[in-house]
Amino acid sequence: TLMADGDRDGVYESSTADLPTGAYELKVAHGLSWDENYGVGGTPGGGNYSFSAADGELIVFRYTLDTHLLEIEVTN
Repeated sequence: TLMADGDRDGVYESSTADLPTGAYELKVAHGLSWDENYGVGGTPGGGNYSFSAADGELIVFRYTLDTHLLEIEVTN
């Protein structure tokens, strides 16, 4: 999923309530490839982030470009 920084503050955001119930893993990839990617703790090539969600829960992703940290907020 592409993320956007609409207010140009260096924090890219995306949200969805369309994921089916399950456990998920992800990383942040730059430039539409895996050549530059960031995992847990903003580590280059680091481990996957993980989270769980149920049908209809809102999940908000916030990625800070300066630190390469990803926040995942699951709201029910």
